[in-house]
Amino acid sequence: VAVGVPKVHLLKVDCEGCEWAVFSPLLWKRIRHRVRHVASEIHDWALPGYVEESPVAETLAAPILELRSYVHEAVCKFIEVRDNAVCSTM
Repeated sequence: VAVGVPKVHLLKVDCEGCEWAVFSPLLWKRIRHRVRHVASEIHDWALPGYVEESPVAETLAAPILELRSYVHEAVCKFIEVRDNAVCSTM
């Protein structure tokens, strides 16, 4: 998206943890208007401070919880949680 492509019809993000950087407010607000649909896996285990087998709200610092909430609201119109969350704008 950042290399001069004016419009993206489907952005598929499957980068095993780097999605938090892709959808961070700083980057996502700059490219969102050029992306029509998104399909992504969202991995909580890739968040700093994540502790497996513990409730996310109890283990993550406030700024990390804010990032998680932002991504879920900004990117995930539909979300299904299994081993990880699969989210989509379609």
